[in-house]
Amino acid sequence: MLVTGGCFVAVTALVKYMGQDVPSAQAAFLRYLLGLVFLIPMVPALRATRLTPRHWRLFALRGVFHAASCIGGTEGRERRSGTRSARTCSTSRSS
Repeated sequence: MLVTGGCFVAVTALVKYMGQDVPSAQAAFLRYLLGLVFLIPMVPALRATRLTPRHWRLFALRGVFHAASCIGGTEGRERRSGTRSARTCSTSRSS
């Protein structure tokens, strides 16, 4: 749990370091790409799980809504404030 917390802090620091140089949608993509690295060791267990077509549809729907909220939410904040936000779609609320 300590390592996971450290990883969250590292990713947040990286996104804030990139700051104004990277569009918020690209920063969100990089954040989730880095998260994918931590999922790779879990691939065998995930492959052994049997999901129904209904589960796949629900996962896809969740992904569409999540992507739209990350892109639309950060771009909308930037448009309203006139600045580019270093914060992207995240569960973290600290600035």
